[in-house]
Amino acid sequence: MRPLFSSHSLWVYPVYAGVGGSFGYWLMGVEQRQVSYLQARRETLLEKRARRAQREGVQSVEGVPGMTGVGIMPHEGRQPGLGPSKVMEQ
Repeated sequence: MRPLFSSHSLWVYPVYAGVGGSFGYWLMGVEQRQVSYLQARRETLLEKRARRAQREGVQSVEGVPGMTGVGIMPHEGRQPGLGPSKVMEQ
């Protein structure tokens, strides 16, 4: 019966695992840097929206991400995201 693994080709598996593991480790670092960048960007945008709402004298809606009270609200008769000319059907 022929062996599945030849003794002279067994060195390839640890090399393959090492390359794959190092790529995965590098990719985790990329993900961590991206997440930290996105969190910092989100914080700066929320601060900017809060300053804008304070400057315009509009009370912000707490606990709802992205809702600062500036702009069109759903209770004003329009759906958010459909543009200014699309009136919500009631």
